Amino acid sequence: MKRNKHLLLYALLFLLTGGLASCGKGNNGDTPYTQAKEIDGIRYEISVMPLDAYKRQRDPNWKGGSDTKDYLYVKLRLQHSAGGTDLIKWGCADQECYNDRLAFFNGSIREHIYLTDAGGGLRVAPAESAYENGYGISPQVDVVLIFKAPGEASEGLRLVFEDKIYTQQIIKFSLNQS
Repeated sequence: MKRNKHLLLYALLFLLTGGLASCGKGNNGDTPYTQAKEIDGIRYEISVMPLDAYKRQRDPNWKGGSDTKDYLYVKLRLQHSAGGTDLIKWGCADQECYNDRLAFFNGSIREHIYLTDAGGGLRVAPAESAYENGYGISPQVDVVLIFKAPGEASEGLRLVFEDKIYTQQIIKFSLNQS
């Protein structure tokens, strides 16, 4: 039963996460806001947009609803700067290391990624997360996260990712667009 729930969740998230088009930093609400940073040979990239806008991209007939209105869709992508290097296996000497990485991206990541404001008084953990396993076909690590958006426009809103796998650094992305 537990396996069926996981398969259903992965299937649903797979359907929801396919095919984001790359866009610039400008955001009209229906295009993702993207930002990238490279640290110690790892490229960290985020795409952020309202969940309703993401669903409208996938289904033009999407009308939205109160259950998705106040949520943000975030896709975190990690890639090795060497391009074709399979990041999930990179530097792993054994199966235990590989399994630890899968466990981190499949669940523990929720404890190490959050939204915050400039003052640090706001801290919003993801409501949902899903690791898109590339099964060795795709060299990058993709994680989809759904956040409850802060009620009011927060000054200095940013996404913070504490990388416990690769660089052991805290990576911050500004979400306030000019």
